[in-house]
Amino acid sequence: MATYVGWSGYSDVPTENRKDNVAVFSVIAYGREGKSGLHYQWYQNNRALTDIDESYSFRQGANTSVLKVGIESMACFETYEYYCVITDDAGHSVKTRTVKLDTKHRYIIYDRGATVKPEGHALYCVGEGCNLESEIMPHTYGDWQWVTDEAGNQLYKYQTCTVCGYKETMEVHEHDYDYAHMYTVSYEDLTIIKEDDKKGEYIYEFNYNGKTMQAGADRTGHFIDCSEPGYTFTHKEAHNWGPYRLINNATEDHHGTIYRIRKEWGMDETWIKTYYDWHTHPVNVTNGKAKTEIAAEGASVMVQPKPVEGKRVNGGTATISYQKTVQGNTSTQTKTIALTKLTDGKLYVFKVPTSGVNGYLTVGSRQYPIKEEYGAEFIDVEFTYTDCTNHTGILKNAVEATCTKDGYTGLQRRQDL
Repeated sequence: MATYVGWSGYSDVPTENRKDNVAVFSVIAYGREGKSGLHYQWYQNNRALTDIDESYSFRQGANTSVLKVGIESMACFETYEYYCVITDDAGHSVKTRTVKLDTKHRYIIYDRGATVKPEGHALYCVGEGCNLESEIMPHTYGDWQWVTDEAGNQLYKYQTCTVCGYKETMEVHEHDYDYAHMYTVSYEDLTIIKEDDKKGEYIYEFNYNGKTMQAGADRTGHFIDCSEPGYTFTHKEAHNWGPYRLINNATEDHHGTIYRIRKEWGMDETWIKTYYDWHTHPVNVTNGKAKTEIAAEGASVMVQPKPVEGKRVNGGTATISYQKTVQGNTSTQTKTIALTKLTDGKLYVFKVPTSGVNGYLTVGSRQYPIKEEYGAEFIDVEFTYTDCTNHTGILKNAVEATCTKDGYTGLQRRQDL
């Protein structure tokens, strides 16, 4: 007698009605006369099964080649093994291999005592008597609720997990990321995470007022953690470069050398020297930054202003010194170039003047060329600001404030018409 047994067809742990979730076992057997004359008896954990048609216990086909079993609520942690014994009319019998029913845990119940953490909570398996905890699942929060003082000032807000009841709060606060905190710790007490002088990358870990913090820098900028307990905000910003400083001027025969200072962790640090050539010009922006830091004559240079709270940019100028020669007389002059606002509203542009003849001086019947020589002079760019006077008091697009690099105000951020 040849046999084959297999099973299929269930989805995790069942509902209370066992008919809603069944596992199907099947066997294929052949006797001397094919499939006829064969008798089947299914067993569960070595116990002969009979058919039951109840909502709490369901079995069908205990004496056929196909057995359907309603999955027990304890199947996620109890062992349920099935096999079939097939007997022919002559009394010969054969036992199939044993098949184990494996079900997944179904985590749908939260109960007091289950693990709760700020990042989430655990659930209990619905399996009867199982009580196995799931991995931590994210909280499901309701709407934020505000707590105010007697004057109506917002103090803090909280939101409550609708599953476990955990409350997350956010107080009105300011972030504190003063680089001076790092210098309250001696160098020997710093933990060096990275220190690469060649790449200019540094990360240090230290303890300040009981909180473990990190600060660091690379060639693009520097960062430090907020020192306030309970907040993990990290503030990163570009280096605060000072203006270019001159070491020696560029000439027609030799390049010039400049350098500038950057702020890193609250300290001045001399950065790498930069060389520039004749008829190129270092660009210094006192309240913004230039897209091109050393510009050639005739080039268009884009500059970006630094935002100032409560003010708007209304223009700016680029200033450069040059040598003016007329009739053999040379004098030092200054040229002021107005900045042109680009269509994106964030950038301005100016064109670097070109050395050469710029007009003629007429004396009687003779004309003398006016020569301008810009050499390798610095270009100084400055933006001008004006107070924002277009506030109407009518607000639109009111949105909940977010926790920014400055902290959390608790107020709404609004946009004026």
